[in-house]
Amino acid sequence: MLPPMAVAPSTSFGGAIQLLRAQNRVFYQPRLDCHYDKATTSLKATIELPGVHRENLHITLVDSAINHVRSLSIWGFMLPPYSSISGVTNIEATSSTDESQPSASSQSHRFDMPFQYMLREWKYGEFYRLLPVPSETKSTDVLVVLDAGVLYITISLQEPLTQEEVDASREVISLS
Repeated sequence: MLPPMAVAPSTSFGGAIQLLRAQNRVFYQPRLDCHYDKATTSLKATIELPGVHRENLHITLVDSAINHVRSLSIWGFMLPPYSSISGVTNIEATSSTDESQPSASSQSHRFDMPFQYMLREWKYGEFYRLLPVPSETKSTDVLVVLDAGVLYITISLQEPLTQEEVDASREVISLS
C-alpha cells in the first residue's frame, strides 16, 4: 500500500514517523465494520484501534486526484508498549557454564520467564484506512469518537435513492 502522505501531518509526528518508516515500510489496515442506519440516514463505522492514542491519529476528508472519489482517510500509528521506538533488543540465550545456574532453555519452561521471552499478536506501526463517502460529504457531516480502543465514525447522509431512481440512472456499456 502506498503511504497516505510523504510527510507526517504535524510536526509532533515527525521524528516518530521517520523511525517507524525506517524499520517497517508496510502499513496495516485495521479491521472495520460499517453499516447504513436507515432510521438516522447515516453511515456508521467502527474501527479497532487498541492502544492508539488520540494524538497519534489523523482523520481527513480527501478526494482522489485520479477518479475524484471522496473518502475519509484514517491514518495513524501505534507503538509497542514493551519496547522503545527504535526496536526491541534481541537478547541471545546462552547456556550457563556454571552448574548451579539452570540453562536458559530450562528457565524458559518455568513460570518466571526470563526477560527475553516475548509474544506479539497485536499489530504495531503505521496504519491507514480509506472509507469511501458520498462526494457531497463535508467535515461537518462527520462525527468521530475514540473510546476504549474503538474509533466510532458517524457520517450524516442524504436520503437514499429510490429503486426507480437507481434503475433510471443505470446505463448499459457495450463491449467493442
